[in-house]
Amino acid sequence: MALELLSDFDRPVPELPLRAELDDDPEDIAARARTWLEVSLDEQARWIGDYDPLNAWLTVFEARGVLVFQTGEVSLEEMRGFSLNERRLPVIVLNAKDAPRGRVFTLMHEFTHLLLSQGGVCDPLRVRWRARTPDERVEAFCNRVAGAILVPSEALLGHPLVAPVRGPREWGDSTLQRLADQFAVSREVILRRLLILGRATDDFYERKREEYLAQYRALAVQPREREGFAPLFRVVVRDNGREYTRLVLEAFDQERITPADVSDYLGVRLKHLEDIAGAVERLGARG
Repeated sequence: MALELLSDFDRPVPELPLRAELDDDPEDIAARARTWLEVSLDEQARWIGDYDPLNAWLTVFEARGVLVFQTGEVSLEEMRGFSLNERRLPVIVLNAKDAPRGRVFTLMHEFTHLLLSQGGVCDPLRVRWRARTPDERVEAFCNRVAGAILVPSEALLGHPLVAPVRGPREWGDSTLQRLADQFAVSREVILRRLLILGRATDDFYERKREEYLAQYRALAVQPREREGFAPLFRVVVRDNGREYTRLVLEAFDQERITPADVSDYLGVRLKHLEDIAGAVERLGARG
């Protein structure tokens, strides 16, 4: 539908220019991805709020023609995200019940699926870093690229908390949290990166991973965003994404689509459009 609207507006449709293969170096792919995304580590370090990293990365991806939707209708046990492999206006869907930083990692994981031209439904946390099957190899590869995008090896190894360390070791919770905050990611991402880069032991990784998974399972039964209390217009913009919502509203304002089309495209009644438009404008001002 977004393609049809852009075509109706006679606007160019961006195409995802990056490609990847399973035999490529994940660190290399991540470096190319960061160059394309144009986000500096200094900028990333300033995203300190719970939702700042998620909202900032969503803005970056949408500006580059990747449509990102969210849904609160699916349990975390069923999926954390999925992607639809299209070179023009590719689609990523995140589970809104996940923690904000968890969604950031899933965003990067699904982005890697797009680079591989392999979409699908995923739960990145279910896959261990060592693959045992062909499917797990793909998932583990996407996890590794996602982690390297968010936490580049040189930046982590050069961090004052990590630079003095030689060889694998165990890490304190406070140090893992400080590193996670520095890169605006979850502790799980930092833990896996330390393991991959030879700064954490296998036993420590497995032990902490089980601890984090237990915490994630608890989150699965505790909705992150109180759907019953969140204003409907906020949920609509979150689920449909800012750029897609803006495109639909613009088409409606210019009488290119009907009121029934708007309700169908956004899944909302017309009486809420003014609030939705206001929410999109406020998000645009921040971004």
